[in-house]
Amino acid sequence: FRAPSRAPAASLHPFSPCESAMAPESEDEAKEPEALKAKKKKKKKRRKSTESRDETSAVPHLPPASTCRKDIVGQSSMARSSSCPAIGSTSSAQKSKSKGARAKEAIKAASSLQQLVPLTPLGAMMTALKHRKLRVAVFNACRSWYHVHPGAASCMVSLTETPWFYSKAVAKFLHARPTRDGSSGTPVSLLPPVEAFMIQAEDLQSGRVCLADGDRAGFDVLVFPGGSTERDLNALGPQGCEAVRKFVESGGGYCGVCAGAFVGLHLRLLEADRRRAESEADIEPTKKAERDAFMVRACFTKVGRRLLWSEGRSHKKEHEESKDGSVRVRYHNGPLLQVPKASPAKVLCRMTPTTESQLSAPAALNGSAAVVMQNFGNGRALIISPHPESTKDDLAPEPGKIRLRRILQRAVLLAAAGNEKLRWIETECHRPGP
Repeated sequence: FRAPSRAPAASLHPFSPCESAMAPESEDEAKEPEALKAKKKKKKKRRKSTESRDETSAVPHLPPASTCRKDIVGQSSMARSSSCPAIGSTSSAQKSKSKGARAKEAIKAASSLQQLVPLTPLGAMMTALKHRKLRVAVFNACRSWYHVHPGAASCMVSLTETPWFYSKAVAKFLHARPTRDGSSGTPVSLLPPVEAFMIQAEDLQSGRVCLADGDRAGFDVLVFPGGSTERDLNALGPQGCEAVRKFVESGGGYCGVCAGAFVGLHLRLLEADRRRAESEADIEPTKKAERDAFMVRACFTKVGRRLLWSEGRSHKKEHEESKDGSVRVRYHNGPLLQVPKASPAKVLCRMTPTTESQLSAPAALNGSAAVVMQNFGNGRALIISPHPESTKDDLAPEPGKIRLRRILQRAVLLAAAGNEKLRWIETECHRPGP
């Protein structure tokens, strides 16, 4: 056996354990590991600082325990503050615990102090959120689901893309603070307190549109926009019409605009009669006289101004309101209503022609009811003859002035308030929120 000859040092692999690899390092090579160690120490310090920040931000902060009420517990507030340290502070024992354990202890401490610590404005707003958002079904007269009727589109824009007046009723449905309207300074909410969905006649006929009850998925209000009354009734059929009546009678709300108001009258949801001139006496009740759109003056009653229009400002600060308290709204062949004295229905607004539309307006329009509301069974129906959701100066059937769109918003809230569980909305829909 002959021993292998040793290869020269220059031919060995640089990572092999040879004598050349174990040679003493130069001064520059010895300094490099020390610089890397310093960088690693700095990175560890940064990680620890960011983790501590995340922990303190994840822990819910409450007001100081020294501000606790003395009338809840017999002890003094100073004694309570000593027994209840600040949640954001960390002691030596807490530092050794993990992030999850400290977060759990903070949540327990917050729940134990909830009855002792007075609520801040934000805390009061969060605890008042006991109601889910209202679910609104907007009827789409088009047969195919990918085509949207202009009237339904205007209602959807008014309910979902228009700022809402931030009232006490709206505040109970939202988690957001109000903002100020730039022109009037009114507290408004950019988030809607409702969830609006498009439905068709097939949904009503098949029974898919049901009343929301507790956590059960359903709807609170049905909205029938303007369009053609004859087409809507033909699309619904007897089965769809009966489904709408049962929905309102069982506790749902109904809000009809123009043609939707005719549908509500046809379904006998309200006890109101049509005012017709002698020239219109031969027209069938389900049809209407064809005229071009024109402006009318909507004059609210005392109750109607409070429920549909008032936002806590005088009429001098309302840009869309004239000196006599009337509001210009677009009218396009809506029903001309009169309420008998024995009827339980309430007139919330009346309309008269403007100086420009006196020649084109029918005689029966002067003083006719523009908005009528009545309870039906366990629910409520509210019908609107003009078009507050699509009032523009050029009379185009498109989403109109923002201030007038809020009339439809309040009408939906009032329709939902017919249900006994939501009756509180009627008393708080006009009061500014917290």
